[in-house]
Amino acid sequence: MGRVGGMKSFSTILKERHQRFRRLFAGDRTNCFRVYDRNDALYPYTIDLYDRRILITEYEGTAKHVPAGLKRNELEAMVASSLYVDPHDVFYKFRPRLHGRTQYEKLDNTGELFPVTENGLTFLVNLTDYVDTGLFMDHRLTRKMVAEESFGLRVLNLFGYTGAFSVAAAAGGALETVTVDLSSSYLAWAEKNLRVNGFIGDQHRFIAEDVRKYLMEADKERSGFDLVILDPPLFSNSRKTDGTFDLQRDYVWFVAAAMKLLNDGGRLLFCTTKKEFHFDPGRIMGSESLEITRETLPPDFDARKPHRCWLLKRKTVTVVRKNSSHDPGAHPR
Repeated sequence: MGRVGGMKSFSTILKERHQRFRRLFAGDRTNCFRVYDRNDALYPYTIDLYDRRILITEYEGTAKHVPAGLKRNELEAMVASSLYVDPHDVFYKFRPRLHGRTQYEKLDNTGELFPVTENGLTFLVNLTDYVDTGLFMDHRLTRKMVAEESFGLRVLNLFGYTGAFSVAAAAGGALETVTVDLSSSYLAWAEKNLRVNGFIGDQHRFIAEDVRKYLMEADKERSGFDLVILDPPLFSNSRKTDGTFDLQRDYVWFVAAAMKLLNDGGRLLFCTTKKEFHFDPGRIMGSESLEITRETLPPDFDARKPHRCWLLKRKTVTVVRKNSSHDPGAHPR
């Protein structure tokens, strides 16, 4: 997209993108999507629609690109007018760049959750308390894929966050979902997400535990799953765990440990948002992997690649028996 010439031009771009994506997603019963994805360096924001509310996110290190004289209140007013929402329903966040082993801190404590719809499912989001809202919209197509593949399966959702993948699996007819996350607050949120969609019962379990510890215990208990979803954070230094978690350093152990829990024919979905992540399939012994990132990227996230995804399964071992006249039972397959 070419460089925009001013506030009026930016407003026009927002209107055009909003109308295009609203029409595109209407048939999917989706009312939350990215309107603007930092498509032009002159306006380095993301602007997301959550039903009738708007979230504007500014990223650290981009302020120098913002046109002189463009104030936050002017931007909020222009976005509200362009997207036909009440100015009081426009929210603004600053997303700092993480350095070293820092993590995002909680911003507020309102506890306000409100519903949005995606592919006909309901998800509860919060636009004020955290840097993230509880729903990673860039995984819209990934969740749709999980729903389409989950019928009759036992599904394990590791680093489950607010349970969006578990909701998708339940909607697809999973026999069982198990959502594991260290945070009891996020698991309570996950349970609400399943309940608001009518998925209630003992077949949907929520386990507040360190994922590393859970994987070791589940392996000892020989727990088996048909689909495992592994979407870990980039880094964690929680006081509830022994040591730290670093995705690039530790992914091989976690992927290999999760694959041990797969039933015959089962698959592992591994995702990350780490831009410079290096995935070496050769380090995951006895596995086959296929990168499916292209198939999981939604059209509204069109300025940059928000995540990467791989599907892994156990490598098939073919045993070939030699045909021999001394072995009357031998025959070609």
